[in-house]
Amino acid sequence: MVEDNVIKLELKRVRDALYKTADGVVGLEKEKIQMETAMRERREEIRIHVEMLRHQMKASDTERHGVNAELHDRLGRIDKLKKRSVDSHAARLKRPLLSNDVSVCLSVCL
Repeated sequence: MVEDNVIKLELKRVRDALYKTADGVVGLEKEKIQMETAMRERREEIRIHVEMLRHQMKASDTERHGVNAELHDRLGRIDKLKKRSVDSHAARLKRPLLSNDVSVCLSVCL
């Protein structure tokens, strides 16, 4: 009879330890599932953010190319204006010389 009680007590102790361990395992499994879900959600957030950054980079590149093209266009216009200014200035400098040449030629020829 005492042996039966000792066995029952030992069985209860082992059973309680088993249940405690099983509860711990179930808790860990639940935590693992929650972490896996959180990781999946975070990966999706990161994927979306990376995609948004790619779109922003593409838009920035497009804008940069446009600004670069406009810069080259303006630099070309500036060069043309400088050339026109130089040509105009040179033409103005040549006019008096031509007038002097004509008057010299007229005085010599007459």
